[in-house]
Amino acid sequence: MNYGNNQLGCVVAQDGIMVFTDLSFLIIDDNTSVCQRMKDMLRAFGVHEVASTCQSRRALDMLAHSRVDIILLDWIMSGFSGAQFLRELRTVHNAAAMSHVIVVTGYTERLGIIEAAFLGADMILSKPVTPQVFYEKICNLIHLKRTFIQVDEYLGPLTLGHVDILSDADLERAKRENLFGMLAE
Repeated sequence: MNYGNNQLGCVVAQDGIMVFTDLSFLIIDDNTSVCQRMKDMLRAFGVHEVASTCQSRRALDMLAHSRVDIILLDWIMSGFSGAQFLRELRTVHNAAAMSHVIVVTGYTERLGIIEAAFLGADMILSKPVTPQVFYEKICNLIHLKRTFIQVDEYLGPLTLGHVDILSDADLERAKRENLFGMLAE
């Protein structure tokens, strides 16, 4: 098992307000009005680089050709779901495996949230998202301490889903250093 750290460090603070000019985002949502609303909010937060697609398979192709800091992922989509996307993203063969992922969903059943977390989501937001909550969560994500692991084909953040494969010493270290990120809250 390999460990590594990854934090976003490309944010400029002006007058105590974070501006996200140096961050790039990819929105994956099959609802075009939701996509547009998220784009509008990101632009209001100072983001210059925002791409979007309504197909998660197409998003994987887009990620193969461009760097993205934060992916905003709808969980329930027709065709290729958010879960299928995360499984494909968080593999050792995917250059974008270490991108941050915020799952934005209207379906907040406990099992779906647990599945998203276990598959490597960094954060989960419930729709509809207000600008204030959206901004705060992006700020939280920027400061989130993430530990990446590689286990077999999985490459992504350490999650509580990995507890059963960690040695006792690794598990104690993860707890002591709060390496489970958003899942520890």
